Amino acid sequence: MSQGLTPSQVLVNETVKKMRLGDLSGSLLAATRAIQEDKGNTHAWGVRAAVSNRLKNYDAAISDATEALKLEPKNVPALLERGYAQLNLSNYSAALEDIGAALKIEPMNALAYLYRGMVFEKLARFTEALTDYETAAKLDPSLRHFLEEAKDRILGRKKGAGGGRGLSVKRVAFWAVPVGLALLLILIGVWRRKGDVRESRSELVAGADTDGEATAALAEAQGSGPVGPGSLLGGTYRVTRELGRGGMGVVYEAMDE
Repeated sequence: MSQGLTPSQVLVNETVKKMRLGDLSGSLLAATRAIQEDKGNTHAWGVRAAVSNRLKNYDAAISDATEALKLEPKNVPALLERGYAQLNLSNYSAALEDIGAALKIEPMNALAYLYRGMVFEKLARFTEALTDYETAAKLDPSLRHFLEEAKDRILGRKKGAGGGRGLSVKRVAFWAVPVGLALLLILIGVWRRKGDVRESRSELVAGADTDGEATAALAEAQGSGPVGPGSLLGGTYRVTRELGRGGMGVVYEAMDE
């Protein structure tokens, strides 16, 4: 036994060592033994909450963190472990409450900003999320990869949403038919009007024969010349590039303007 440490404290140290080695089962057992040795050991409850979070046993993590907070209400690690567990159970208000309490005690806690950024992202409060991710990375550079990953997710999501005036990518396919049809244009989707708002979900499929006669007819019908980059189809879809072609026809990518 280490000099000056109680059996419970020794077991807590063993728990931490096993966690660092990735032995979560062993660390859970050691933490449980530490609690049995001394139910008043705040650190033991908090460490077992951390182990339970890593095992994705979030209810157990909340229970253990709560026990730690009964003993020490301003225990920041316990607040963060409980907040993280609440986040993973989608209890976002409770998570924000615990994380906010931790930040009041330790305003420069990088992990608290990281966890709060995760909550804000789940709530689609993306500007606040990025701000917290950036703060976490500034306070602890080792957390920077979380910021970079969040930027990819959030900025990619915003780009995909179109931001009002942006363009969304549609795929326009000109499929072959075995007989020489003049032109077949099918617009599949649901259009709804409410005031000046129109929502749509559609695909544009134009019939074409293998020698391109129907494709030419489609282009003539649209008044845009041969189909290719820059062509406007249906007054809505601007062709950006050809994706591929084969015996069955040609596939283009287009922007829904």
